[in-house]
Amino acid sequence: MRPEEYANFHLKNFLKNTGILEKNIHDSRVDLRKYLAVARSTYVLHGKAECILKGKKIMKKLGKIRDMDVITCLKTEDRDSLAVEVVKSFNTLENCFLPKLYGSRIVIIKSLYNNYIKLLEENDFHKIRKLIRESRFLIDSLGYSSLDLKDISQELGNMRDTYLFQTECQNLQQKIDYERLRELKEKALVEIRSQIMITNFIHIKELLTHHLK
Repeated sequence: MRPEEYANFHLKNFLKNTGILEKNIHDSRVDLRKYLAVARSTYVLHGKAECILKGKKIMKKLGKIRDMDVITCLKTEDRDSLAVEVVKSFNTLENCFLPKLYGSRIVIIKSLYNNYIKLLEENDFHKIRKLIRESRFLIDSLGYSSLDLKDISQELGNMRDTYLFQTECQNLQQKIDYERLRELKEKALVEIRSQIMITNFIHIKELLTHHLK
């Protein structure tokens, strides 16, 4: 499966998922995230800026609903009404399927390499979490998979939810466990590097090898 086919597969699933239950919202977010990871990385090849902007707006609203489902004290408005409104906007992405993109695999690999370089220097919790999550999806779009990055992403997501619950619902002055964050970041860097090295893109592998010297 090519990266654009991966993106289109998940966009198709996203458009079909019109329910508003917690599972529906979760699945919609995952599928849209996977589509956007590839769409953003391959933008230079397809130029569908409007699709990316619309997708990001929908993602933000889905995230708000998801937080209301998981962090119960955040239910400050009618959750179901908001969910219905958001789901109705899904059809704005109906024309956002990506065409066949020549060179999509090398563009994805370059994005993965760039994420690796950014992650090396990044210390912000939320940015680290997003870089790792996106890297996992980019790896998936190349036909590979990483259970390590999936586990790391899930743990970081749990850390975020715990922090949000304690600060927003319990009024506690909590801090992120930065020692654990550094451990997970290092583990993710090793895994991303490993995934890049098993590809056939010699130029990127040489860049990575040179950077490690």
